[in-house]
Amino acid sequence: ENYMKIILTTESTCDLPQEILKKYDIRTIPLKIILGENEYTDGVDVTCEDIYNYVENNSVFPKTAALTEDEYTEFFKKNLADGDALIHFGLSSKISRTCESAMMAAEKLDNVYCVDSLALSTGVSLQILHASDMIKKGMSAEEVYKEALRVAQKIQVSFVIKDLDYLYKGGRCSSLSNFFGKMLKIHPEIIMPGGAMTVGKKYKGAYSAVVDKYLNDKITSCPSVEKARVFITHTKCDPEIVSAAVEKVKSYNIFDEVLETTAGCTITSHCGPNTLGVLFITE
Repeated sequence: ENYMKIILTTESTCDLPQEILKKYDIRTIPLKIILGENEYTDGVDVTCEDIYNYVENNSVFPKTAALTEDEYTEFFKKNLADGDALIHFGLSSKISRTCESAMMAAEKLDNVYCVDSLALSTGVSLQILHASDMIKKGMSAEEVYKEALRVAQKIQVSFVIKDLDYLYKGGRCSSLSNFFGKMLKIHPEIIMPGGAMTVGKKYKGAYSAVVDKYLNDKITSCPSVEKARVFITHTKCDPEIVSAAVEKVKSYNIFDEVLETTAGCTITSHCGPNTLGVLFITE
């Protein structure tokens, strides 16, 4: 049987729970989170709660640090030992230098492919799970890679944010700081056209109503979507808002699978608590 075993890898920022990582055998490399003078490893020795507490107690906002080419080389070699080829889905090159390091490492190794996801969080996961579906259909690594580059252009990544402190004070949106300074009454939608974070719609009102409106805007604005799955991914949010969001997305009867995940340290570092997004692939 001419069947390639293709290993799928990504960074810890894919925001998938352990059971999904295990189910699809997705290998992750943790990113680094910097709190003040100290560097931590995402999900290993730092949690989202640690970040919230640190910010509250020190008014210092977290930073994330890129991984090096050497760290990727070691990671790829270790995982490639289990298969015939490896496809890595990197955090958007527009928001982190880490993808560049991964690409440099991939170029020097045989049968290792690196996809710039142009996304973050479960926007990356959607691409990995789509690749997994393609592998199950018997596609070669080269074919899966080409398909992955196409899909990267079709990912809908967006979040709506209740409080702007993290985004604004963390210096994530320097070009937008004037806008934020003047309009702190707004709940902005963060979108990633072409892989860079920018502000989309600007919502006003109670956050629960904003989430409802945002979900409606997102899902009805796309004429055709990839029906396999959709993610609702959030940082520390009111559980009632989250369950209402899940029920609303299910009520559209568009997606075969509605997956709810909690965002990890990287999204938390960027957006802070009370951030919720709906992420899917368009045709």
